Amino acid sequence: MGVATFRGVLPHLDEDGLTDSGRWRELGVTHWHLTVGEVTTGDPARYRIERWRELVGARYEGTTDDPREALRWITDQRIDAVKRATHPDACLARAGWDSEARWLAALEVTWMMLTRTLGPAGGGISVSDGRSIEIYADAMTPRSCGKAH
Repeated sequence: MGVATFRGVLPHLDEDGLTDSGRWRELGVTHWHLTVGEVTTGDPARYRIERWRELVGARYEGTTDDPREALRWITDQRIDAVKRATHPDACLARAGWDSEARWLAALEVTWMMLTRTLGPAGGGISVSDGRSIEIYADAMTPRSCGKAH
């Protein structure tokens, strides 16, 4: 399965009807900060959300108040990261996205994270030895977001 195939998968998910339980509204989520950045895999603190926010939080790519838009943005960023990878097919295999079924499963997990949790949805993609692209939609509430949008 090639990278170009993935872009066609998301509309298929929409047709199947991604269920929005509304849980994110109950949690007080008003919007998501969309962040993408590169980290070195040698940084032991890269898994701490505070470190992630320090690296890219001030440089977020934008915001959205629609979880479907956040999912589309994450998907587009993942596709772009894989295309820029040193070995795209190996990148897909490492991420576990080497078949349409596995790609759909990853999208469904991201959707659940977006709509049912109070935290970041997304993750990192190893694009070469020592380099990872981190892509997140970070759930924000009025209390957690101090930025004017």
